[in-house]
Amino acid sequence: MIFSIRQAVSADTNQILNIIRAKAEFDGCADTLRAKESDIKEAFFSPAPKAHALVVVEADQVIGIATYYSIYSTFIAKPGIWLDDLYIYPQYRSKGIGEALLSALCNVAEEAGCGRIDWIVAQDNEQGKRFYENVGACISESVRHARLDEAAIKRLADKSRNKA
Repeated sequence: MIFSIRQAVSADTNQILNIIRAKAEFDGCADTLRAKESDIKEAFFSPAPKAHALVVVEADQVIGIATYYSIYSTFIAKPGIWLDDLYIYPQYRSKGIGEALLSALCNVAEEAGCGRIDWIVAQDNEQGKRFYENVGACISESVRHARLDEAAIKRLADKSRNKA
């Protein structure tokens, strides 16, 4: 199998959306996917991108992806990377692609002077947890993911504005 890993380019927007759709289906939350191709173009390829993507390409087809963006840790006083999505189409798994993607992301992190890369893995994703542990990740079971969705953001923001 011959594949290459590179930064995504704007010509990849449709393939990026397709693989994100496959990831949402894998995660069991396809009904929450709202992104359109224009959103992908704006997020990844605008003059001030909000996120970045490494893609794995075989024969001009994106077969794997790692989407990420910059974070900062006040505890270690260094920047970091939040790995948002790591996904490889099922027929290409167990071929070293996931480790190659993470290795490429580690090169990005080193070049940016990052102190860590963080992400979430689902509690029931045993295969994913084994993979991450095998590449050296520490999986913390003691922290819980918290989220304010768009409605909650609006409610709290309105609350603070009404008090002002």
